[in-house]
This record gives sequence, C-alpha cells and structure tokens, in this order.
Amino acid sequence: MINSTVLAGAIFGMNMTIAYPPGFDPDPKYMDEARRQAKESGATIETTNNLDEACENADVILSTYWDKISPTGEGIDRDEYEKLRESLSGWRIDKKHFDIAAKSAIFMNCMLLQRGMSATAEVIDGPMSVLYDEAENRLHTEKTILALTMG
Repeated sequence: MINSTVLAGAIFGMNMTIAYPPGFDPDPKYMDEARRQAKESGATIETTNNLDEACENADVILSTYWDKISPTGEGIDRDEYEKLRESLSGWRIDKKHFDIAAKSAIFMNCMLLQRGMSATAEVIDGPMSVLYDEAENRLHTEKTILALTMG
C-alpha cells in the first residue's frame, strides 16, 4: 500500500512524511521514483522512524501493513510472528497521535485491519475515522478502472 500511496502523493504534489519501524524501509525502487515525481510536482517526501514525529500537524494519518503480517503470509513460524507483533506494538495509531495532528486530521486505512494492531478501537470508531467511506470509494474506483480497461 505504501508504494502506490507515495507514488500517487508525489504525482499530485502532496507533502508526506512516511514513518516506519527500523527494518521495514519502503521499497527503494518506489521511493526513488516518488522522489523523482516529487521534484516535478513540488511535493515533499520525508521519512522517519518516529511515529509521533510523523503525526505532528498531519492532516491525514494513514496506517498500513502491520496487521497484514501473518505466520503463513510471511513464511515465519508462530513464535517469530508473536515476537514480530510484539515488537510492532508501538506502531499503533491511538488518540495521542490525533492530539498532536492537525485539528481536522482524519484516519485512513485501506482495510482489512485488526483492531489494536494498526490502530486502537478509539481511533477506528472515532470521529476522525473515514474507513468506511474510504472502503466504499475504493470499490467504485476499482469498478471504474475495470470498466475503462475492458472497454
């Protein structure tokens, strides 16, 4: 998800801060292309390993990936999976991140998401969440792409 998001944001001139845990660096191929696109559009792309820093004054907080790590999907055994989940527990969006974000900040996630992994229930169910609108819009976008490419 981060690869397509950073590319689209760069093309459309968005200013982005991408936060990720050490060892989970975004794909350099996509980041290089996004930086090239950002130069053309005037976008900025920053990266950090500090989630709080990334959320400061953010208009949109989008979480992805950590809840999609699974023992079968990533080829790791159950013990490694549990250790990995525990190590990523600090990478969950909660109310404190919205306390430091822009006042009208929204929370996005492309779903599926597991409560407590990507974000707390307070955020998922809170007024800052646009998850269900995002999911509905994604469906219409996918249908449009199919219609345009099958025509």
